[in-house]
Amino acid sequence: MKFKKKHFIITGAILFLGIVVACGFHGFGDRGYHTGFCGKGPHPKFIGKNFSEHVLSRMDEKVEDLNLSENQKKEYEEIRLEVKEKITMAMEKRKENFIQLQNEINKDKPDINAMAEVAKKQFNKMPAFMADNLDLFTKFYNILDEDQKTKVIETMRKKMKACQS
Repeated sequence: MKFKKKHFIITGAILFLGIVVACGFHGFGDRGYHTGFCGKGPHPKFIGKNFSEHVLSRMDEKVEDLNLSENQKKEYEEIRLEVKEKITMAMEKRKENFIQLQNEINKDKPDINAMAEVAKKQFNKMPAFMADNLDLFTKFYNILDEDQKTKVIETMRKKMKACQS
């Protein structure tokens, strides 16, 4: 029984790492540099495109609906630059990790333990990355007037309701 369970866990870990090596860490988008295997995956619209620019253009579309004042626009631009910087840094680190995983898997005898450590380090950074971005959203929300805040809350409610369906 123990052997089968251990065998199952090892097989699962190898499959997981194979997917990570083939597709990268999807939490950071931008799969343009290794599209062969993942080109027809769930996020094909990001292939060959700059993920940070995609995120920023989506943000800009939503913010445009709020009709920001000139002062708010200046503050939003600062927040927008912080978001771009964080996404760009995360993408660069993701690419470095992918190359490291790819180099290891291409060896005659890949070190699965080393690969798992690289993947774990990347996944362990996700909570901090998300927290930083939530802090930036809060910073943005706090520059809004009451009507703008109401619009944002209504949009969030619609999205949450749609997710429940």
